[in-house]
Amino acid sequence: GTLEAALEARYAGWKSGLGADILDGTHSLQSLATHVEAAGVSPQPVSGQQEILEAIINRFV
Repeated sequence: GTLEAALEARYAGWKSGLGADILDGTHSLQSLATHVEAAGVSPQPVSGQQEILEAIINRFV
């Protein structure tokens, strides 16, 4: 349901591409630093929607 969909969306980036490479050990910290510098990575904050998920859980507690 709702919680599963939220978890899937939150961690979707770890299932493929760079996220999957990080998890399987393909990258070192040095290779990641090089990637960030070369790609000009500048991440923007994104809400984890913790308050919404807590409210959903609290409905059942």
